[in-house]
Amino acid sequence: RPPTVNGRDGNGHRQNGPTGDDRREEGRPSGAFQRRKENLEAAPAPLQEAARGQTVLLTGAGGTIGEALARRLCRLPLQRLLLLDTSEHGLVRLKDQIDRQDLPSAGPDLQVDCLLKDLRRASDRKQSLRENPSIVIHAAAYKHVPFLESRPIVAAENNLLATVDWLRACGHARPVEKFVFVSTDKAIRPSSVMGETKAGAEKALRLFRGQIRQDETEPGSGPRMKATTVRL
Repeated sequence: RPPTVNGRDGNGHRQNGPTGDDRREEGRPSGAFQRRKENLEAAPAPLQEAARGQTVLLTGAGGTIGEALARRLCRLPLQRLLLLDTSEHGLVRLKDQIDRQDLPSAGPDLQVDCLLKDLRRASDRKQSLRENPSIVIHAAAYKHVPFLESRPIVAAENNLLATVDWLRACGHARPVEKFVFVSTDKAIRPSSVMGETKAGAEKALRLFRGQIRQDETEPGSGPRMKATTVRL
């Protein structure tokens, strides 16, 4: 009988019985269980304290990155979590996971609300900020690099212009203390439409921070929103 390697004989045919890979697969926890285990892991104490009692508005919550961020935010002792997206399907799916406790929160009093809004519209920006978020995490963006190569105008409108308008709106909103822009390493020496739009948005954020520093030197200037960029 030909020897078997990884459950296959010398002719490449599959043998009966589980292989090592099969046994590992059988012993692997389901996706839902793994998510619950991941979400029960405690966040660092300084982050817990910084988030305590805050209202966080997360844009792009229905996307891949937004959903991953929502999972982590649900671990924190927030007062309220606002999930904003243009996708009804994405928001309903994510909210259903939270309601079914696939995404357990750090405390039973966390209030989670969905905002079906488009930040390219001034009216939607204004209405979203009426929810009085103290922290804004801006993850909304078009992200598929090859797809956007032939669609530079819509990519710029959504990833760059809408981000600039949203940053300005948050900067003028009194409750917003922190603005976190979720960018990408493709903004470093960009070679694609998506990378160029993200690099442009990062530059806008740097200009905004420079203006804040200038304003803070003026007598009587109050606290201003802090803006930062993270690359995922």
